[in-house]
Amino acid sequence: MPMPEFSVPAVAHLHGDHYTEAQFNQEVTDRSATLYEEGMPKQDVDNLFLNHARDIYCEWNRLAYDDRDALQFSRELGERLLHGFQTADELRSGGSGLLDPVHGITLEDWAGANAKIVSGAEMDDLLKVLGVETPQWDEANAIWMGRLSSDTTFSISTAYAAAFTNSDIGKFAGSSVGMAVAADSAAKAAAKESLELYTEIFCAQTTAYQFGMDGSQYVKDHFGLTLGDWGEIAGHWAMQMRDDMDMMHEHSRLMDLYNQKYQQQFSAAQGGNVADEIEF
Repeated sequence: MPMPEFSVPAVAHLHGDHYTEAQFNQEVTDRSATLYEEGMPKQDVDNLFLNHARDIYCEWNRLAYDDRDALQFSRELGERLLHGFQTADELRSGGSGLLDPVHGITLEDWAGANAKIVSGAEMDDLLKVLGVETPQWDEANAIWMGRLSSDTTFSISTAYAAAFTNSDIGKFAGSSVGMAVAADSAAKAAAKESLELYTEIFCAQTTAYQFGMDGSQYVKDHFGLTLGDWGEIAGHWAMQMRDDMDMMHEHSRLMDLYNQKYQQQFSAAQGGNVADEIEF
């Protein structure tokens, strides 16, 4: 299936004059095509366009990721692509597919279920409310987490965070399942407290996936966080960063460092030579 063309609406004024907008768009499309051809759903590939666009913009304009022009480009492109930080209803009505239910499990259902898991609810009780079996839940959970983890514009994360603050939503509205709220574990509390730790975990997970590993399992094994924990943490930081340019700037700077660290680490573990080309 051919890769849909990518375009950067209304940000042409941010480009230099040493390449055309068409050349830029084609390069972003080419870098995303492999993921699409390997079977990643289009809506999830779309969510990675911003990463590719930022990388190419910095390369072609010889900018660091934390350069003010690069940050302006990244933010303005994200806002143009998804029309700002949208509510769940706005995302649905936009036809992007980013909030399409998975096995009948909506964003609200998924966020509510994870909140119930955190509160100590039994999985069997949750499955009954959702009306699915364990395999369907596992697949839906992985797909929703993938969308959340690759949400560079924070649009999905913001919608998720809003849903997570009220677990009595979706199919759980009026349900007595998981009424008690458990205190945060030490690992989860630490990740909510430290932007640097959150960024490191984010980079470890996404880089693990790039190297063919189970990123969620890596996070659980090495940082002691479940999928439910990580969803809550990501939602927490999405709300913190959405209107704080300084925090977004620092997050971007830390991402550069930790992406390099884990590329080096995973490449060395797999016998590659990427580590020889990276200085950390």
